[in-house]
Order: sequence, then structure tokens, then C-alpha cells
Amino acid sequence: MTKPATIFDKLAAPFEPKDVEWRVGSTTKDKSKGMALCYVDARAVMDRLDAVCGPAGWQDRYEFDGPRTICYLSVLHDGAWITKADGAGDTAVEAEKGSISSAFKRAAVKWGIGRYLYDVASPWVKLNQFKQIEPSEFDRLRKILPARIEAAEDAPEKPADKPVEPPTEITTASVSVPVPHKNDKPDWAAWLVAVGGAIDGTNDYRECLNLQKECEAARKNLSHIKPALAEKLAARFDARLKQLAGEEAA
Repeated sequence: MTKPATIFDKLAAPFEPKDVEWRVGSTTKDKSKGMALCYVDARAVMDRLDAVCGPAGWQDRYEFDGPRTICYLSVLHDGAWITKADGAGDTAVEAEKGSISSAFKRAAVKWGIGRYLYDVASPWVKLNQFKQIEPSEFDRLRKILPARIEAAEDAPEKPADKPVEPPTEITTASVSVPVPHKNDKPDWAAWLVAVGGAIDGTNDYRECLNLQKECEAARKNLSHIKPALAEKLAARFDARLKQLAGEEAA
């Protein structure tokens, strides 16, 4: 039977993609591309607290230490107030107001609200003349966000997942490398050269990342793939991903 969702599960649940905002982080030298960073604003956090805890089930207070603001965010749980705190410094625009909002959101992360956003990819996107994200990029950005999950007590019970079948080959858009069967006696050095060629042949960061995931799946599902081989592959992937990231930023 599905375990009921706790208040903490509900607070930490992903937001609807439409409620997630995007801002520009690092940019290329010519400002034509920027790194898209996702976040939720303070109002979305308040709505989440109201929905899960009730308007009277949470409260916040603030302390100020020079330019630093500390938010104490309390939630009423099982008849007791539980408090978690975090802080932020003044921001460049509306310093005090900005620091209060930032401290509030950081304290909310301690409760799990929006914490998953730290793990979302930050792709390079096109910028307009005002150094803002081009509207045409938002569909692509929304697709990389996890969908909102139903509360466990409302979700239909799902059948048990089928065992993951070990991959028989590792592929890219132009290369296919067979995965040795456990009953074979493979030439691991030759196999490493073949996979290394596939890694070097990738010309797209995401394609290389997908290839890395396939290799990781092979390593986890096929115990006969040697750990030392996995370490060498990891080093090759790290080098190629850094190179491709630099090319995308250029």
C-alpha cells in the first residue's frame, strides 16, 4: 500500500513548471547567450505554505545584523511550532526588501520548498538585446523541469517497476558500441578505445551527457564491467563535457 505523504513531502513537492521563473546567470563575452537559472519567487513559497500548512499554520519573523537578514520560518506540526532559519545579505536593488525576500526563500529551502531546483540543469540559452532570455527558449526550459507529483494519498497505486534490462549497446547519433556479455571474455582495452572514440565523436553537450548515462547504466547493471574501466571512462567523459561546455559558451 502506498505510504501517505507527510507534511514535509508536500512542502518539498515540485512546483508546476509554469510557476518556476528563470533568470540569467553567467553570459558569453558578446552577451548573446546566458546560463538559465531557475527559481521560485517569495509569493509562490507563501502559496505553498498556505496550501500545505494552512494560513494559520506557519509564521515568519526576522532579525537584522548589519547588512544581513535572518529569517526564522516556523511551521505548526502535531501541535508544536518547529522553526528553521537562514539568512541573506542586502541585494543590489531595494536592498532591505531584497534581503528579506532572499532570507525567506532560503529558510523555506530548509523545509524542502524548491530545494529540488538546485539539481535542475542550467543550460545556455539565447538572449535578446536587453540581455533577457528569448521567449522562444522557455518551452525548452520548461521541459527540463520535473512535473508536479500527486500527493501520495491521492495517487493511484502503481504496479511494481519491472527490472531494468541491461543495455546491449551504447549509442550516439553516429556510433554504436556493443556492451560485452558477462559470458564473453572481452578485450577491455579495445572496448575502452571504442567507447572513447564514441565520446570524442560527440559534438553536442547533451548527447555526450546521454552517452555518459548509458555507460553508467551499463556499469550498474553489468557487474563484470571492471571498476578501473569505469574510472577511466569517467575521466574521459569529464574532459569531453568540459570541452563541449566551453564550445557552447563560446
